[in-house]
Amino acid sequence: MTIPVTADGQAVGSMRDKSGNGHHLVQSAAASRPIYHTDGTRHWITFDGVDDYLSGGVVHGAVRSLHLAVRYTSGDAAVFYGGRSSTNVRSVVGVGVGNAFGVGVGTASNYGNTVGAALTGLDRIVYLSHDGTTVTMWTNEPASKSLAQSGLTTPGQAAFLGAMNNVGTPLSYFGGRFYGLIETATIPSDADKAVIRAWLAARI
Repeated sequence: MTIPVTADGQAVGSMRDKSGNGHHLVQSAAASRPIYHTDGTRHWITFDGVDDYLSGGVVHGAVRSLHLAVRYTSGDAAVFYGGRSSTNVRSVVGVGVGNAFGVGVGTASNYGNTVGAALTGLDRIVYLSHDGTTVTMWTNEPASKSLAQSGLTTPGQAAFLGAMNNVGTPLSYFGGRFYGLIETATIPSDADKAVIRAWLAARI
């Protein structure tokens, strides 16, 4: 692991998993490291939308939930977090048509699945869950959507943060701020969702 950042403007070579499960996100290439920022109260990292990303995320399973706090500013069909395997099995969150919150889940989906208004320039919490039957999307606009899941979600691919892990190669880079991420291999209860969303809301 690289030495943690200590001051605004430093490049981020690693982001440590606080769960204790060892899913640390890392970037060994100096030119592809996002930048840490703070205003003295809030803390975030900025991705440039060109070549910044962190690797080493969780390999998604059939059941997954993701909460992210982000500010999207650039990137065509940009992916905040996720991966796609060699058999086109995917689980990714980002922006789609009109820069609204979009997801890609399974083998037969793309960013046609969007919800809410454009995210551009706005601090937002976004949520994705899938359980093999239903895909659920939510943002704190508020806007939500559930749809039938099509296609497989396993075997999964380890997620990148700031781009999609396209069979080991970064694709669809995200430009903007990242404030935090909470991922689970279960679907949280409504009470747990409320706790997670409040925790992230305090950071944007």
